[in-house]
Amino acid sequence: MLEHDNKLDMLIKEYASVQKPLSVDFRKMVPGLKADRYTHFIHPYPAKLLVHIPYFFLANTLLSKPGDTVLDPFCGSGTVLLEGKLLKREVIGADINPIARLISKVKILPLSEKKLRNKFDSILKEIPNKSSLAPPDVINLDYWFFPHVTKQLLCIFESIKKLDDPEIRDFFLVCFSCCARKVSLADPRLTVPVRLREGQYPKGHWLRERTDAHLRKLRRINVIKAFENIVEQNIQRMSLLEKVNKDYSQPIICNDAKALMTGDSFFEKKKNTLIPENSVQLVITSPPYSGAQKYIRSTSLNIGWLGFCAASELRTYKKATIGREEYHKDEYEKYVDTGILAADRILKKLRKTNPLRSHITSNYLIEMQEALRETARVLKPKGYLLLVTANNQICGHKFRTPIYLRTIAEKLGFSLKLCLIDDIKSRGLMTKRNKTSSIITREWVMLFEKA
Repeated sequence: MLEHDNKLDMLIKEYASVQKPLSVDFRKMVPGLKADRYTHFIHPYPAKLLVHIPYFFLANTLLSKPGDTVLDPFCGSGTVLLEGKLLKREVIGADINPIARLISKVKILPLSEKKLRNKFDSILKEIPNKSSLAPPDVINLDYWFFPHVTKQLLCIFESIKKLDDPEIRDFFLVCFSCCARKVSLADPRLTVPVRLREGQYPKGHWLRERTDAHLRKLRRINVIKAFENIVEQNIQRMSLLEKVNKDYSQPIICNDAKALMTGDSFFEKKKNTLIPENSVQLVITSPPYSGAQKYIRSTSLNIGWLGFCAASELRTYKKATIGREEYHKDEYEKYVDTGILAADRILKKLRKTNPLRSHITSNYLIEMQEALRETARVLKPKGYLLLVTANNQICGHKFRTPIYLRTIAEKLGFSLKLCLIDDIKSRGLMTKRNKTSSIITREWVMLFEKA
């Protein structure tokens, strides 16, 4: 702990002296830290935060101490939350995506290996030969799943639903969600579902035989066996967590960064309660980008299978996602100033050639202001905010996301204490968001202090 205190203190002092971003390599700063430790890989999720970053800023006593509350308002699959729990912090997460909230809850709550194995035996015994459940509300279900795969998935799901312990049931639902995507016809190399087809690549292409072989495997796959393999791997992960984390309290997972409330009811927010003002010591988050990863679409098959919402309601989740790209034409008839002069100059110019892209980006900044204002509300005076973000390109224009978010933070009373730049070596983040954006290859890590 003292080692990380000293490293962080030196970086803060160096930045105060030079007032320029410092180049770092978090993998070298925290050597030996494995990305797959404990339950981090319990379920795939797009664009995961490099685990070394939250670990470095949590494994010290300068920003927070054991027992303090740490928040990630864009928690995704819970990387910050798990690292916070491992370092004895109280944690709060928020995410609009119900799959992200489920993964986050499950991955940070230690469960007994013995109990999981006993319940798994009962699940296997209870799997019916034919399910009585109606098919899930997944758009174009037969397009994404072979009929025999759908039938076997329904039988497994029916057996899991019989579990009466909600924490145990959630664990097996995470395993089931993994399995559903794995046995689907969606290309496993891509985050957004794209259906595989035989012969989709020309002869001689390195992916042709691999794709055709994968499709042949799916035609005869034993879904129950695939589910067993996933469960076994995840029980082993959970057993490792159980040995080091004895905090069995239910985590707080909110559903909207713009209104941080306890409770998981997105469609009935009146039942929820706001997180108290000045109750959080440290915020660590990697907010979405303009033209963000399509998180809802990426997990739409999982959302449908778990029954989190009807297919017709997916748009509601998408509409609540910051950085989304889908708008009706009447939503961007007029330009709305963001209040960030440098951004407005670029976006007004862009509007002449691409009004939709201009609106996507301006609305992103407006909604990020709402989210950061809410973050400031719950953060204690002299508390800290750590933003992990990156520059991007929009229609050939450089979009300086870190600079714009810094402007927002400073308007809210934050002061920048440290700015670091780390080259990305994770293919998960080196993804072109859309045809008018660019590949992100460097992350900016900015540490602010609340007045």
